[in-house]
Amino acid sequence: MKKTLIIISSADTIGNNPDLLREILLRLPTKPLLKFKCVSKQWFSLISNRHFCLSHTRHHQVNGFLTPTALLIKWYYTLPSEFDVVPLKHDSKIPFFDYMNYAPNINVLQSCYGLLLCESVVDSPKDIISRYFICNPTTKKFKELSFPKKPFQGSKFYVSMAFDPLKSPHYKIICVRKASDKFSKCELDIYSSETDSWSLSIINFDLNYSIRFEDAVFCNGKIHWNCYWKDALYFDLENESLETLPMPISTIEAPMERSYFAECRGILYVAVTYFIVVCLEFDVFEMASDYSHWFLKHRLYIGDLVKDFPEIMWDSPGFDLSSPGFSDVCITQFGKEEEPKVVVWIENKVIVYDIKDGAWKSLYDLRPGIKVDSLDEYHQYLDFILPYQSIHAFQYFENLSSI
Repeated sequence: MKKTLIIISSADTIGNNPDLLREILLRLPTKPLLKFKCVSKQWFSLISNRHFCLSHTRHHQVNGFLTPTALLIKWYYTLPSEFDVVPLKHDSKIPFFDYMNYAPNINVLQSCYGLLLCESVVDSPKDIISRYFICNPTTKKFKELSFPKKPFQGSKFYVSMAFDPLKSPHYKIICVRKASDKFSKCELDIYSSETDSWSLSIINFDLNYSIRFEDAVFCNGKIHWNCYWKDALYFDLENESLETLPMPISTIEAPMERSYFAECRGILYVAVTYFIVVCLEFDVFEMASDYSHWFLKHRLYIGDLVKDFPEIMWDSPGFDLSSPGFSDVCITQFGKEEEPKVVVWIENKVIVYDIKDGAWKSLYDLRPGIKVDSLDEYHQYLDFILPYQSIHAFQYFENLSSI
């Protein structure tokens, strides 16, 4: 009986001391914390509070940075709302978009420290309708974006997101749209969640068709857009300026095949593959902190995987000798480790390269992708061929960031 009284007394002490309760809840992992909303109205109110949510997110930073919980893997040729999850910390069962049941065919466009920028595409008899959402899969909260100006017929919006909860609880949406019926005139608009309003025509510019506005990475207060060749582009949100970003100079005598932008711990990276016969190597470059130049971080040779992963079919009928033998490159952080890791996908395997110890390791086995058995099917579905099957990876951060 005495022991029971002590426990009740301790619970009463915590329950009657909001500051102590808050300090305890701040230290709990995100998923259990959400379940504790059911304990009482007091707990529900505290855990739902926007200021508490921000404090909880910031409390779980590691050395000044948030670390991803998982990678969301999207196969380009599967249903829009289907994803694979590669856990980096623990097994994360992400609810995805079941809470957005009136918005079908969800595609993730960008991931920013807990928030996802998504597009829902619906075919109508007259046109293709795109709707854009900001959502937090952890809290199942979302908001549909409304745009003050519609794109010209036959054109579309290019929408990107800027968000860092360690610096501000608010996010911004950058919209690039065609400004007139002229060939290349574009305008850039900015939405602020702080004011819930748009600033229109911040910048007018001529469209460079080598820029991949659908492939955006937020890093150091800037939105970076990838490119097909030559120079990339970035938008500095603080100065509201649009700047060119020269791509790295090739380290070999071959043109760039494709590039993969990535951000890790406040550093901008780009992985570059080349048009060469039997393309089994690629370079990872790191951007200098003052944006003055790229320097070579590491050269990786995929051929080193042959002896460690003999089950991979490098000589499959659909293997394209002039393309890399892998799909997508993601540069991410694991836990408290300072050095980033490079993740690639070969067939259904997720393989990670540890720059620190120079070793390839198996990380995860994905569900089977699309397989092609005949050469006729190969020519019809060239992009589906394994091992080079198109996928894209997004870093997922499990936190309470508010919409």
